[in-house]
Amino acid sequence: MVLEIRAPRYKDEIEQAVNVAVDLKHTEQEGRWFDEEAIPSIKRSLETEHSLVAVYNGVVIGFATFKKKGLFPWTKDWELSWIGVLRRFHRTDLRAGEKLIEGVVSEIKKAGGEFLFVETVSPVAKYENEQGKQSVENYKKTRMFYRKQGFKWHSEKRYRNNEIAMYILKI
Repeated sequence: MVLEIRAPRYKDEIEQAVNVAVDLKHTEQEGRWFDEEAIPSIKRSLETEHSLVAVYNGVVIGFATFKKKGLFPWTKDWELSWIGVLRRFHRTDLRAGEKLIEGVVSEIKKAGGEFLFVETVSPVAKYENEQGKQSVENYKKTRMFYRKQGFKWHSEKRYRNNEIAMYILKI
């Protein structure tokens, strides 16, 4: 089967995308990517922002949401709000994450966008518990993924007691 990257067509596909996010949520045993607070935010983004889903064999295995950055309609800066792929499809020949980024870039290019920003956990972030340490390791892979897609480091900031790294991609 072929992997299809497209806008969600049905409410069920948004629910499937939320389930992808749940697959990436922290557990008591394992630090992953998303905390409990992220899931409703991801659902809201899927319903209100530009969204793409990765569909394989009729099932949503990944999603990306993105929006214009800033308040002005003429801005050419965009932000990748959320991206996720079911863990069993990470680093496979399907390249779902890469294809989602390619789809986002294509959509932004059509809209006249010039830059895509993404925020992620900074390499200087420190966590005391084991779950947090595992999460930092996962985000090391996330930063490598963004760099592989052509994103460049842009800046660091502190947000809600977290160290955040911002990366930018010239479209």
